[in-house]
Amino acid sequence: MAKVVYNIAAVFSSILNLLVFGWLDYFSIFKTYFDTFDIVGKIGAVILFALLIAVPVLIVPICVHRWRVNHQLKHDDTSNKAPYREIGRLNKQVLELVPTAWDGDPRALHDGKITVPDSLWFVGTANNDDSTFTITDKVYDRAIPIELNERADAFECPRHERVHVTSQHLQYLFQKAKVEHVISEDVLEKMHKLDQYLQTRFRLAFGNRIIKQMYDFIPVYVACGGTELGGMDYIIARKVLKKFESMNVSFVRDEMTGLIEYIEKTFGEGGPPDSVSYLLRIQNMY
Repeated sequence: MAKVVYNIAAVFSSILNLLVFGWLDYFSIFKTYFDTFDIVGKIGAVILFALLIAVPVLIVPICVHRWRVNHQLKHDDTSNKAPYREIGRLNKQVLELVPTAWDGDPRALHDGKITVPDSLWFVGTANNDDSTFTITDKVYDRAIPIELNERADAFECPRHERVHVTSQHLQYLFQKAKVEHVISEDVLEKMHKLDQYLQTRFRLAFGNRIIKQMYDFIPVYVACGGTELGGMDYIIARKVLKKFESMNVSFVRDEMTGLIEYIEKTFGEGGPPDSVSYLLRIQNMY
């Protein structure tokens, strides 16, 4: 250990001598230190010396490149500034809204693209009835659907004080929920059994994306006051069983009775209420 420290100190001392005495005297001083090393020390000195020399060599082209970028930004028009403004934003999503750019485009729209920050959440509505096209499974897989199948009674909501929550704090709460409310092995085993049953009887599978969403969604659902079974039921009814709508339900209608019985047997009497209610509604429709 002492030899390693000595070697490092010697190389740094030689670099300091380079700055003080100049290049000519530096080589003779460095050679004096170098001759005192053994074979291991010589190898380490050469590697360390190469790293110390590489730092200023790399800094110079980086600084020149940054100066050229800044100089280009000052003289380019608005349409050409978008590629440079995306530097340092690689962790954010960029959406392409239109294929071409126009002079009257909004300020944040560059070349038809807009940068989406982490604090932006998309909430949309869609009708799913005979007057609209069928919503594909791909949409259900990627979104968290909130169904409004029944009309709720009117109610009065008291006014509350405004609460400011940053996106960073919200993500922290999500991660905290995943640590404090880990999905139990019992729920994971039941979920695996249901997945195997659906694959065998209906050729339906959860999919890796839906399984990942369960690991992210169920702990947060529990942290908000729900239960593990309720969080799993929410995902299964709105993402997995929703795939029945794209199938010919008339051929599997009788099999749904067995599926309901299997769910109640696996999860207990009543089973996941949303999933059972959805299957019964599908049976009555066809």
